[in-house]
Amino acid sequence: MWKVVSLLALVSTPILAGPIEEARTLMEQGRYQQAAGVLEGALRNEASKPAALVEITRLYNETEDYEKSVDYGKQAIEALPESSAAHLEYARALKIKMNEISRIKSTFLIGTYKAELRKALELDPENVRARVEEIGFFIYAPGVIGGSETKAQERINSLKKTAWRDAMLMQADLRREQKDPEGAIRTYKEMIGRDPEDAYAYWRLGLAYEKLGRVDEAREALEKAVALDGDNEQAQDSLEKLNRLAGS
Repeated sequence: MWKVVSLLALVSTPILAGPIEEARTLMEQGRYQQAAGVLEGALRNEASKPAALVEITRLYNETEDYEKSVDYGKQAIEALPESSAAHLEYARALKIKMNEISRIKSTFLIGTYKAELRKALELDPENVRARVEEIGFFIYAPGVIGGSETKAQERINSLKKTAWRDAMLMQADLRREQKDPEGAIRTYKEMIGRDPEDAYAYWRLGLAYEKLGRVDEAREALEKAVALDGDNEQAQDSLEKLNRLAGS
């Protein structure tokens, strides 16, 4: 099926003090097990339960545990039927499930996935994460179920007006899918030109160079990513892997 990079952006639910915000902070730090414990406690409180359902769905989406995320996602949209974030996370859960089950079985979920994503966008047309999800669908989904590079580019151009960085990351993804790695590299460089401390852009640039066999440039970009963000375990792993391969 298709996979979309998860991007960190604000969701369209009110920010709640206490356990919900604590769980969000833990997830941003990659401490998912601790965040799950906090959210499970919040689920036992009727006041915080609806928001906790959305966040725990998101948590299990991030860890790709689709069985739990689909279950919690259903509960989230029942508890918050007018929440764009709830419908988005349920859509994401269904996408992850489709990526893990057989192609035949996944065809029965496509309609629900698209409906949930559409609902998320109807409820909040400015939900950046939902717009990114839609772009990812257009980039990676087969044409027979609605994939369209033309629509992806249209949505990217629109997103650039309000969420330029998110749009540029999706632009690079589209370039890669179009077998234009040099175009993706130019996109990452444009991001770095605007923000020289964008560690994530350096990491993605390093991966793009590595795929082309440009080892020295890949190493330079990955080292920069690690220097800018020492907590980025993905960049550290990529750099270590590159050095092992280069030394073998």
